[in-house]
Amino acid sequence: MATVAASAQGTIDVASIVSQLMTVERRPLTKLAQREAGIQARITAFGTVKGALSTFQGSLANLNKVATFQSVKASSSDEDQVKVSAANASSRGNHTVRITALASAHAVASGNFASRDSIVGTGTITIQRGTFATGVFTANGEAPSKTIAIGASQSSMTGIRDAVNSANAGVTASIVNDGTGERLVFASSDGAANSLKITVADADTTHTDGNGLSALAFDPAAAIGAGRNLSEMRPAQNASAIIDGITVTSATNTFASALDGVTLTALQTGTTASTVKIDHDTSGIKSSLEGFVKAYNDLRQQLRAVSGFDATTRQAGPLNGDSTVRAIEADLRRLVTAQVDTRGSLQSLKDIGIALDRDGVLKLDNAKLQKQLEVDPVGLARLFAKSGFTSDSRVSFANASSETSLGVYDVSVTQVATRGTLTGNAVAGLGVTTGVNDTLSFTIDGVQATITLGAATYATADALAAEVQSKLAGNGTLSGAGVGATVTATAGVLTVTSNRYGSASNVSVSGNGAAGIFGAGPATTAGLDVAGTIGTLAATGRGQLLTGSGVAKGLEIRISSSTTGTLGTVNYFEGIAARIDSRLADVLGRKGSLQSKADGLDASVKDLRKLADAYSVRMTAIEARYRKQFSSLDASLARMQSTSTYLQQQLTSIAANTASR
Repeated sequence: MATVAASAQGTIDVASIVSQLMTVERRPLTKLAQREAGIQARITAFGTVKGALSTFQGSLANLNKVATFQSVKASSSDEDQVKVSAANASSRGNHTVRITALASAHAVASGNFASRDSIVGTGTITIQRGTFATGVFTANGEAPSKTIAIGASQSSMTGIRDAVNSANAGVTASIVNDGTGERLVFASSDGAANSLKITVADADTTHTDGNGLSALAFDPAAAIGAGRNLSEMRPAQNASAIIDGITVTSATNTFASALDGVTLTALQTGTTASTVKIDHDTSGIKSSLEGFVKAYNDLRQQLRAVSGFDATTRQAGPLNGDSTVRAIEADLRRLVTAQVDTRGSLQSLKDIGIALDRDGVLKLDNAKLQKQLEVDPVGLARLFAKSGFTSDSRVSFANASSETSLGVYDVSVTQVATRGTLTGNAVAGLGVTTGVNDTLSFTIDGVQATITLGAATYATADALAAEVQSKLAGNGTLSGAGVGATVTATAGVLTVTSNRYGSASNVSVSGNGAAGIFGAGPATTAGLDVAGTIGTLAATGRGQLLTGSGVAKGLEIRISSSTTGTLGTVNYFEGIAARIDSRLADVLGRKGSLQSKADGLDASVKDLRKLADAYSVRMTAIEARYRKQFSSLDASLARMQSTSTYLQQQLTSIAANTASR
């Protein structure tokens, strides 16, 4: 109860009285503020939990990738002779490697000219790359030929050099001064299949002599001075090596396919073999596992800090007893101790030396882990990552979606994927004449492109097939659309096969050279998509990819089999890291338990603030009423005080008058 105080003049101290009364009235507001502070502390604590869970989830990123467990390291005992690198999933092993020859690029040079500005001639230069053996040049089907126009403005040595270099012909041109004059040099790419053949259409109509542009002709099968007018400076040569006793060759000094997943780079020839070792790189896996263990223990400590009770300080964390935090802790403890059906010997973290101690702390047995890293990295991948593996080598796991159910699915193929083909119905004519039968218009996988063959009488159908292949490879329309085809010859008959599998794969041909090369009515066969089932339901085929439906929706497998029938099983499952990651994604998601909790606490804060705002308005009215009431009382007391003073004065005056009588 506020004390009614009088001022020195005898009136009430209204301000003091109202202040004391309002202190009492505001006690509910103080309690509301205290409740809000408690909720804000819980919101902050949940933010801490969310951050800790996100950090722990980050420690799972590498463990949830199969590639992490496929990392390899490669070494060479003689890096001056050969260097080695290996891709993930390369097979382990030791190999002996001796480099016996280095690759070289074909180089041919002109005779001497007085200066770089000397005029050579005009016309066209056609550059081809291929192999030259037993007097026969065979075009490289993967290296498109290129015809370059040489006009009057390009007719000098410098002009021809620049025209060739800007033509993207797979050849570089340069001018070299040998001390007696300037020589024009053409150099190809490394490898025997990049030998040069340079033919000239000279403006002087004589194409093989040494005059004019013909001075740059180089037909390796022609006579010197009659079509072979450039000098060979360096022969085209493949690199060669003896790997584990087997001789292998490469167009470059890089051997990319001799050993599966291993790239060898030849640096110099050797008299003794180098030892190349390919082994699993366990350091990255071990580092990721150590990070996982530390992150789990850090998370556990942070959860205990916000939800536990400190017996020493007798202080409870802001989330003490919270059911959401308890559920998260329980789920994580269950997941790190769970068994996983990997179809292998590793079924739990305990099998690789990771286990909870009596206090719930995750411990790592380094010796046991190291043994498993060396023995079974594939099993480790299955233990941790989300992956799919197949029982048949003709089936490979390609992809899965969030809608794919975990499980083992039978695979059956009723139709294998094929590629579109065009096969001639007659032996190919080998003579090609300009403007007569040199044009072929192909439609490959729906893309139309016209090529012009080089005029010549080809020695064999294989040589003609290589010419067609070369022109298709060099066609910008096809390459720009990602379309290609392979041209082969069998018993003199040419076949063009699309590089694509599936129903969108097809080949057709027309043009003035079509009938002579492929016959009057070549056979065309469209490609087929793979067909079959994954599990018990029909799957959708697209090329070689088979995509499941139903519970296997989104599961994609690649079928490389050439025969139909049952092709084993595909097992799609989640390892421990993948399971924990999925659980954390649910918890941390927009509809997860943490977000729901945060939303509920935010709503409570808003409700408290609305209540506090309403109460504040009420307090303003109460304070105004108190001030009015006590101000009125103060005025009344002031009037009474004035009356009392007046009466006192009158009584004093009466008393004085009476005494004087």
